[in-house]
Amino acid sequence: MIGFAAGSYGSKNEEDEHYRGYFGGIGAGYKFDKHSSVNLLIFIMDNNTYLDDPDKRFLISYTWQFQQYALMAALRMDLPSDNVRLWRQK
Repeated sequence: MIGFAAGSYGSKNEEDEHYRGYFGGIGAGYKFDKHSSVNLLIFIMDNNTYLDDPDKRFLISYTWQFQQYALMAALRMDLPSDNVRLWRQK
């Protein structure tokens, strides 16, 4: 289980606004045996300088651990859009 959060508040810009931002997320993982595991992470990030709308992500991954190398297949969705990406990693 993992959870994290942070915020920031900075100096004023040309529009006389202070920089403000935050991010946070929660996640969990489960190891079935010494070779396979599954992980879930939900993440949100926003600030008043670089992003017009909050960036929201949802990540599910499955990992198969060989003796020295791991093969990971993951599904990532940038919420609320329908963009779905699959990737593998050695």
